[in-house]
Amino acid sequence: DVARASLRYAPVPELAVGARMGWEKYNYTAVASDPQAFYGVELSWRPNDRTVLEGYWEDRAFGNGWRFVFSHRRPLVAFNISSSRNCTS
Repeated sequence: DVARASLRYAPVPELAVGARMGWEKYNYTAVASDPQAFYGVELSWRPNDRTVLEGYWEDRAFGNGWRFVFSHRRPLVAFNISSSRNCTS
């Protein structure tokens, strides 16, 4: 179970930065965990209609979690690069 909130600030229209925080509780072992707080940061940069760089990083119960995505479209080709680490079941 995860509850998350984020607060973003856009100093310019192309850039937004933010903070993330929340609580999580999991039962992947025989004993369920107590709720634990986590925190992190996020970034979104869209310099034009074709380019996007977005991501977040969080300090979670299982370690660091993140997701970063870069995509860029050209008339004949598109680039999509992503990296992530998260807890899944």
